[in-house]
Amino acid sequence: MKDFETSATTAARRRQRRLIFLVVVVASLLVALVLVISGGDDDPIKEQLIPPISAESMGTTDTETVTPETSQAIDGAPIKPSGVTGDHSDHDHDLRPPPGEAEKAGAPVATASQYATLTINRPTDALGSAAVNDQLVQLSAGTLARDLADNSAAVTTAQVASSGEVINAIPLVNTDGYAEVLIVSKETVVDAATGIKLDPKFLTYLVRLQQMPDGNYAVTSWEPQI
Repeated sequence: MKDFETSATTAARRRQRRLIFLVVVVASLLVALVLVISGGDDDPIKEQLIPPISAESMGTTDTETVTPETSQAIDGAPIKPSGVTGDHSDHDHDLRPPPGEAEKAGAPVATASQYATLTINRPTDALGSAAVNDQLVQLSAGTLARDLADNSAAVTTAQVASSGEVINAIPLVNTDGYAEVLIVSKETVVDAATGIKLDPKFLTYLVRLQQMPDGNYAVTSWEPQI
């Protein structure tokens, strides 16, 4: 009987020790969690609980340590905030006005007509087209002028040889330094296969212009109308 009581007492003590151990473990985890939440990025306890990610575990042979803050970048570099770019030199360069921009700009109708005459008679070779672009830069401004200056406009060479003339230039809008002119042209294209001139067609274009500081108007948009 005495041995049975001793065994029961021993088992009870073991259960009590296990319960105490479990309570201590849970309490320690709760304390650690509170410290992690309240601590900053430099908190030593947080560093112990969330160790740096090694380069080897990220699948790279770089010897530098990759941290959680940099692991989202492909090359391990810190991720830049959204909307922030690094080097603005190219962007600034693109915004510079090209040489000769709007030098021959004038009244809206006259400028639009000159621009149209050059465009509808654009040569098919790259060299000749680049020369026409230089003349168009002197009648244009903004993005259009910059694209023409570096020959990256939507159309730098004609698909087929063409010739034509401006039949009419109709002013649509002219207010607050902004103008629109509708160009009506008569154009003849050459059949690429036979070299024969096709029947002329009447085409229309919408030309948008902006007033420059000197009071003249320069072309900022050239849109064929369907």
